[in-house]
Amino acid sequence: MSIYNKFSKYYLLFSVVVILVLAIIATGVWFVSVNNIKRYNLIELERSANNISNVITESLDYTNQVNINIGQRIANHGEKDLKFILNEFREFNDIKRRNPDLFSWSSFDWVNNEGYQVVNSRLGIHKNPINISERRYTKLAPQKPWTLQVSFPALGIPSRSWVIPVGTGVMDSNGKYLGIISMGFDISEFTKIISQKLDKEISFVVLDNKMNIIMKSNDVNLPRDSNFFKQIANDGAMFLAELKILKEEILVGDIGFGFYERSLKYPYIILTGFNKSVINSRFNNLRLPYIIGILLIATFFLIILYVFGLKLVTIKSSHS
Repeated sequence: MSIYNKFSKYYLLFSVVVILVLAIIATGVWFVSVNNIKRYNLIELERSANNISNVITESLDYTNQVNINIGQRIANHGEKDLKFILNEFREFNDIKRRNPDLFSWSSFDWVNNEGYQVVNSRLGIHKNPINISERRYTKLAPQKPWTLQVSFPALGIPSRSWVIPVGTGVMDSNGKYLGIISMGFDISEFTKIISQKLDKEISFVVLDNKMNIIMKSNDVNLPRDSNFFKQIANDGAMFLAELKILKEEILVGDIGFGFYERSLKYPYIILTGFNKSVINSRFNNLRLPYIIGILLIATFFLIILYVFGLKLVTIKSSHS
């Protein structure tokens, strides 16, 4: 066998070994990359869910503090003086203008102890009070005074926007229930405030404990009254586990929701997820170049080895 044939044989064998080794390395890099991306995505989903929960809690807590301040003045003065209540409301309306990142409500209401909305800070004193006694917060406020109670979204009065009605029950020093200070959080504005705190690639849904959709990012293609989560969540049982990573992603179109967070103070569950195109793009942009780099290095190495090997064989042949 000539020296050239021997070189070709050993070079071919060595090339196969190199290719197999690099294939194993590339496969390892592939799996490590996938796991790293999954861990990174979960960290980002958890951070986003916490941010949403914090925005909701901070907004509602601060609103309750405002209501308590007004309520204490009403309790000290007396709830029968509707002009006094109206003036207090209009004075405190300035607070919203100074804190646009916290508040998404447009006006205060006074709901008397019979469940009638008798004062609105924009419309004034109602000549024909509106009965809103069926709203959730009007039923809970007398049971839990001085705490903020929330209801299922409804059309606001007078805003006519889709809002989250909330209210704080007021009692006097003798324990007599006087009424409720209420307002409606404009859902589109509240959603915008939340979205501004998140990475633009994050998708989210906020559910109540009955699996109704309260808020959602613009890319979630579900109607407001959809029963999608009621059908799959088994009355919220899938969100009871201490581990907040979902065993299986909840797919809504191309969006996969993989993480949830329960609000500690309010009846909300926050889901966060990514569009599948985002995950694919992240993998291609962040990890695939490393794999391509390994293949390019291997190719370059084999070419150099072949050129030098061939040169050595040529030199050896000339001296034979």
